[in-house]
Amino acid sequence: MMRQPMMHGIEIRDITIRGFRNNGLFTENVDGFRIVGVESIDNKNYGIFPTLSKNGVVTHSSATGSDDSGIWIETSENVDAVYNVVEDNVNGFEVSNSDDILLAHNIVRDNTVGLAILLLPDIFDDRAGAKRIDARDNEIHDNNKPNTATPGSILAEVPSGTGVLYLGVDDSLIARNRIENNDFTGIGIADYCLVVFGTPFSCGKDPTVTPAFYADHTASNNQVVDNVLVNNGTNPPPGPFADFAADISLVTFGDHGNCFLGNIFDTFTSIIDFDVPPECE
Repeated sequence: MMRQPMMHGIEIRDITIRGFRNNGLFTENVDGFRIVGVESIDNKNYGIFPTLSKNGVVTHSSATGSDDSGIWIETSENVDAVYNVVEDNVNGFEVSNSDDILLAHNIVRDNTVGLAILLLPDIFDDRAGAKRIDARDNEIHDNNKPNTATPGSILAEVPSGTGVLYLGVDDSLIARNRIENNDFTGIGIADYCLVVFGTPFSCGKDPTVTPAFYADHTASNNQVVDNVLVNNGTNPPPGPFADFAADISLVTFGDHGNCFLGNIFDTFTSIIDFDVPPECE
């Protein structure tokens, strides 16, 4: 596909965007951006949405009331999202098909999914990969909002009650977060094709799943370190993955190099039978 020319050095500061039927703040093809003090309220699709961009910051902003993602960083690289508040969205944060992203010092509460960190097949041609997406020092709690995503969309398949979901993502760090009172799982790391199996988006049925995507759909080499997880997985919604409700869930065939060290939690579960979760070296 033909790339559009990049814009450079854009700052958007101290505005409120409310009640749009589609997106609140949308930026595309920007190199060097700052989104500071932006408040998104009841913009029904996405609240704050930088895409196909790089070298950016989203900070001291907030997003609430979106039926998709409050803040969505898509097909981008080298973006920091720090000191924000996301609440009452389907996804609080979504980061998809992006590299070198930092989510830190955010408050993430009362969403369906707190952090949705994803490798997706339908935008794989735009950016083939999702690596080094780090989440640290965030407060992530009570993400139990009923899922109000558009029926028939892949997002509508995601169960409520998820604090952090890393789906098909590699080489990332999840560290020093406090994650509590999420009904389904505190932290879930999963292979994409495994969790969509049996849905309309199964990898054997979805035409956007190419051989290249299938070769990269596993979640690999992620480190889960020094998090505090309290009272997660106690009230999972019914469904095929209800048995994997826990503070930390690893839903992969094999550990794929994912490892866990220094976390404080009550429950760990996996689709394969670990006597002890694999520790980081």
